[in-house]
Amino acid sequence: MAARNILLNYNLEAKVADFGLAARMYMRNNEQIGANMDTFPFRCSAYEILRTGVAIKEKSDVWSFGVLMWEIFYLGEALPYVNIAGLPELVKFLETGQRLEKPPLCPQGLYELMLWCWNQHYQFRPTFSEIKRDLKKFQRSQQQLMINPDPELVHSENSNQTNSNQVHEITVVSNPAYGLEAIEQS
Repeated sequence: MAARNILLNYNLEAKVADFGLAARMYMRNNEQIGANMDTFPFRCSAYEILRTGVAIKEKSDVWSFGVLMWEIFYLGEALPYVNIAGLPELVKFLETGQRLEKPPLCPQGLYELMLWCWNQHYQFRPTFSEIKRDLKKFQRSQQQLMINPDPELVHSENSNQTNSNQVHEITVVSNPAYGLEAIEQS
């Protein structure tokens, strides 16, 4: 799974699309020719697939989901492992315990979830149920922050922009624990 395979509908619900059709569009530096002369996007593939060619049901997909989260926090503008030339170099990189860096827009808690998804030992990766639980917990913490913000973290300023000759007050609520800002307009 990669960011290019996710579409948003009118309700901003994410939907998985493509189902392999994008394989024909990969650039030469982002593909690996296998024994059957087929291609696969090794930059999104789990460690065990890179080492053995065998996927572990759900756990290999969890790794790819972590890469998808990373791509989302780079707003689809970054290629995973861009400075790594090919498959053998990527395997060496991962064997030494190195992982993709934390995207600048990513809260630390969500980056830790990504790192959990990228555990070299698949049996220690989360399940999708655990990922869903942790994402919902993060979402609730953000909603709670917007309802009961810490007064020291809240500041207001008048917007210079007008809409229909109205001045809107913008309140910025930030939480340093997650590195996010939520903007409410009144």
